[in-house]
Amino acid sequence: MYGGGAVMHVGRMRGLAFGALINRVIEIVSEMDERIRRLNQTRLRRRRSLLSPGIQRLRILLLVLLSLVIYADGLALDTDDNGQPNPFCTESYYQGNAPNFLNPALARDTQELCYDGLTVMYSGVTRTPLWSAEHLTRDRVMRAENLPRVDSFHEEPQIPEEFRSTLSDYRGSGFDRGHMSPNGDMGTAEQQYNSFTLANIVPQNSYNNQNPWRELEEATRMLVKQEGEAYVITGPAFIGSQLQKVGHVLVPTDIYKAVYFPRDHVVGVYFSPNDGSGQVEVISLAVLSNRIGLDLFPNLPSLEKNMRVNMPLSAGNSHRYPVHQARKSRQQNYAQPYQLQPAQVGLLVRMAEALIAIHQRHVREAQAQK
Repeated sequence: MYGGGAVMHVGRMRGLAFGALINRVIEIVSEMDERIRRLNQTRLRRRRSLLSPGIQRLRILLLVLLSLVIYADGLALDTDDNGQPNPFCTESYYQGNAPNFLNPALARDTQELCYDGLTVMYSGVTRTPLWSAEHLTRDRVMRAENLPRVDSFHEEPQIPEEFRSTLSDYRGSGFDRGHMSPNGDMGTAEQQYNSFTLANIVPQNSYNNQNPWRELEEATRMLVKQEGEAYVITGPAFIGSQLQKVGHVLVPTDIYKAVYFPRDHVVGVYFSPNDGSGQVEVISLAVLSNRIGLDLFPNLPSLEKNMRVNMPLSAGNSHRYPVHQARKSRQQNYAQPYQLQPAQVGLLVRMAEALIAIHQRHVREAQAQK
C-alpha cells in the first residue's frame, strides 16, 4: 500500500482548501503562544502589559475563526447549496456509515464527494477514488437498463487543481478509464453524468474492464433485481511499492467490489488483479480489509465480515441465485481465500442448482404467509 506522512483531519473535509486554511490558523495561534511565552519571561512588565492583552484578544479571535471554519465545513458535508440536509452524502452507505481508514496513510489528502447516485472518497495522492459507494435498488437497476449510454468523461471541478486527475493523464496511456461505480448502475441521466467524473475513474486494464469485471457488474445488477437492494462499494487497491503511473495517476494493482445484501445479512466480495489474466477471487470482507487497509462496512458484525459468500462470476449464473444459501460453513478458515477463474463458473452453477429447491421452498412459504 502506498505510504505517506501523518495528516491531521478535522471532521470529514469536503474541500482540501479548508484543511490548508485551518492549518494556517493553527500555525498563527502557535506563533502567538510562543511570543506570549517569551514576553512573560522578560522583565519588561510595562511592555508586556501593553502587548500581551492585544495578542491574547487576537488569539481568541483566531480560535473563534477556526471553530467557525470547522463548524461550517461539517455543515457543508451534510447540506446542499440551500443549507438543507444533503442525502447524497450518506444514502450510498449502509445505515449511513462511511468506511473507516484502517491504514492512516490512506487518509492523506482525501476528499469526500457526494453525488446523486454515488459517493466517492477521492485521494489526492493516487488521484483516483479510494472507494465509490452506491445504494442499488431493483427499481434503479431496471431504469438503468432503459437509459442509453452517453459518454461524458470530465474532470472534477470540486477537486483542487494540484490534486485533480485530468483527461490528458489517461490520453494514450493504454488503459481504459474504468468506472468504479459503473455507468450501467445509473438510473437517471444526472446519475449517469455523475458517474463519468474522473473522481470515479481509475486506469484499468482493458481486458479486465471489458471482460471479467463487466461480467461481475452485470451479475451484481442481476442479484439486486432478485434481492431487492444492495449496498455496493467498489475501488482500487495499491499493493506493494513498485506502482505504475499514467500521467499523474497511480495505476491500481487490483480492483475490488464488496456487495452487501441487507435482507440476507451477507456480503460478497470480488477481488481481481488489474491485468489481462482474467483472474477473480471471491473472498471475505475481513480478508479484503486486511489487504486494502479499509473497513468498508464498519457496522457489520464480525461474523458477517469473516464469512466468505460464494458470488456468481457472470449474470448468466446469477439468475435466481440463492444468496441467503450461498454462505460457506461458518467453521471454515477464511484466512485462506478461495481462488476462482472465469472458466470455473460451472462450480457456482452446480451449487446454485443444488440449492434452488431450498430457495423455492422459502419463496412458497413466504407467499403462503401473505
